[in-house]
Amino acid sequence: MPAYDFICKRCDERTEWVGSFSSRPDDIECEHCSGFAVYTVMERKKAPVKVRGPARNKNTVWRELECECGWSDIDEFEKSVEEVPCQDCFRMVKVGMLGSHSRLNELRYGQTGRFDRGLDCWVESEAHRRAICKAKGITPVEDVGDAYLEKRRAARSAEEEREKREYAEYENKVENSPTFSRYRELRSRGYVDDLFAD
Repeated sequence: MPAYDFICKRCDERTEWVGSFSSRPDDIECEHCSGFAVYTVMERKKAPVKVRGPARNKNTVWRELECECGWSDIDEFEKSVEEVPCQDCFRMVKVGMLGSHSRLNELRYGQTGRFDRGLDCWVESEAHRRAICKAKGITPVEDVGDAYLEKRRAARSAEEEREKREYAEYENKVENSPTFSRYRELRSRGYVDDLFAD
C-alpha cells in the first residue's frame, strides 16, 4: 500500500498515513499533538551523487616489472618512467611493456574470467577468447588492421569481378545460345515486354 504524508497545522510535524489512493482522507489526526494534519506532497531528498574518482591520467600506462630476485608486479606508471626500485631488494628494475604474463591475464580476466559482451559468453583467458573467436569464425578486434581490411577489399573486388563475368556469360547465352532462340523470337515480336508487365 502507498504511504501519504500529512503535515500538522499546529506543530508542523509530519504524519504518515498508509492506505489506497481512493480512501485517502483530506486530513487526519496528528500523532504528535492531536491536531489536524493536512495531506501535502513532500519533497523527497535526492540520493547523493556518487563520484567514482578522478578521470584517468592519460600520461600513465600499465607496465610490467620483473626483478632478478623474483619479485614481479603490474602497475600504472608515468610514460616517462623507465626504472623503479624493487619492493624486495631495492635494486633498480626496468619497467617493461605488458606481455603474455599470467598476472596480466588475471588483471584482464580476474580469477574466474569475465563475460565478453561481444562474444556473448564467459571468457577465462586470452587463449580461450581466441579459441572462441576461431570456433565462431570471428576475427578478433586486435587483428583487424590495414592488412585485414585490404584482404577483405580484395576478396570483395574478386567477388564483384566473378559476378560481372557470370552476368556477361549469361547475356552471351541469351543472345547466341539455341536454348534461348524462342525467347529471342518473342522479344523481336514485342511479346516479352508483355510477360513482365504488371
